[in-house]
Amino acid sequence: MVSSPVSTTIHSNVSISSSNFNPAATISYCDVTFNYTHTGRNDRVALTYWLPAPADFKNRFLTTGGEAYEINEGSSTSGSLPGGLMYGAVASLTDGGFNGQSFDDVFLLANGTVDWKSTSCSVTKGSMR
Repeated sequence: MVSSPVSTTIHSNVSISSSNFNPAATISYCDVTFNYTHTGRNDRVALTYWLPAPADFKNRFLTTGGEAYEINEGSSTSGSLPGGLMYGAVASLTDGGFNGQSFDDVFLLANGTVDWKSTSCSVTKGSMR
């Protein structure tokens, strides 16, 4: 596995509207994002972690996505990541290596057949590709 450079951004006092995932709140967090590739696979898997402020961290971790055919619910403040921060958890998501959000939009190969190798990886290794 080969990792790309890591990008970090501090966000302070961000207002979050209530959603299906969380109530309205104000949060502060560090957004850590990087990509990695599997040697010999010609792929790219993106990972995002939102870390709560140190004083708010309660030794918890929440990974999001995976319900129905959603790879993730997006990395914006309207997605599911803020919910983890509100409970003192590091929250994370991946694009599964598909550069997308919805699995049903990306799991077919160009010839219309299922990409079984990536589908299998999503179940056995926690990442597509």
